[in-house]
Amino acid sequence: MRMNLKSIKVGQKIEITLIPQELKDELLRLGISAGEVLTCISSIPGGPVILQQELQELAIGEAFSKKIECKLVS
Repeated sequence: MRMNLKSIKVGQKIEITLIPQELKDELLRLGISAGEVLTCISSIPGGPVILQQELQELAIGEAFSKKIECKLVS
């Protein structure tokens, strides 16, 4: 099932499957690339999605999070 980051719920673990070309460089600076597994720790309505990658927390703005595709992992 294809979904974007904005559609995930708190506590879900996801794998990044597709990052648009215009966002790849910016997300790579944050340590995020396709294949990364992250956990959603917060999703603010009309605001960012906050993801956790090991001990690091990252806030991805709503506009960007709608463009990044992911899938749930168990």
